[in-house]
Amino acid sequence: MRTLAKYGFVKEAGGGRGRERPWALANRMLRITTEQPDPQAALAAGELGRLMFERWVERARREVGAGNPPPGWEHATGWTRSHLFVTAAESEELMDEMRRLLDRYEDRLANPARRPEGARPVEWSLFTHRVADWTEPPAGETGRDADK
Repeated sequence: MRTLAKYGFVKEAGGGRGRERPWALANRMLRITTEQPDPQAALAAGELGRLMFERWVERARREVGAGNPPPGWEHATGWTRSHLFVTAAESEELMDEMRRLLDRYEDRLANPARRPEGARPVEWSLFTHRVADWTEPPAGETGRDADK
């Protein structure tokens, strides 16, 4: 746990004694990059990123197909996909803008008193990637799939 604390993943939560000290997550956001000075670290980061992506996709697959959402949540979850033509800088700007929108709710993770009645844990995942095999859509068709 001290090694995780050294790198900012956890922090002591207070209370407890000796080896019985409780720990808490220090930050729920994690950015993994393959831009590493050590090639082995870059390889490990790439594999960790792929593993985490597969877990996110599997969790989403189970939840989206589960059916029977709680009352009031019938239209509050799902997915959407959009195709855009943007520059790399514009794509970074869009990612930052989405993060800022989600950050508005960040304080509710650690402070249950900030959660409104009926709030449930929800995972928002944003995956942005180039489309290498792009084909032009038929005239009049937009780049957005219907929300599911």
